[in-house]
Amino acid sequence: MFPELITPPSVSEKGESPYLMDYSGFGILAVKAIQEQQAIIDNQAKKIETLETEMSAIKKALAKAGIELD
Repeated sequence: MFPELITPPSVSEKGESPYLMDYSGFGILAVKAIQEQQAIIDNQAKKIETLETEMSAIKKALAKAGIELD
């Protein structure tokens, strides 16, 4: 997905080296991913708050009509 962060193996007198990964480039990616997740969490929190408010109003209306929920 991010080939610029991977260094392919090289062949030397000692044999072939393993793939190498530049972990320093992942910090920026991690921060961006966390920001995106936080936006999703914030949006879900707002939806939950709205649903809880609506549920409370529905329960009050049902109680006023003499219908009790368990």
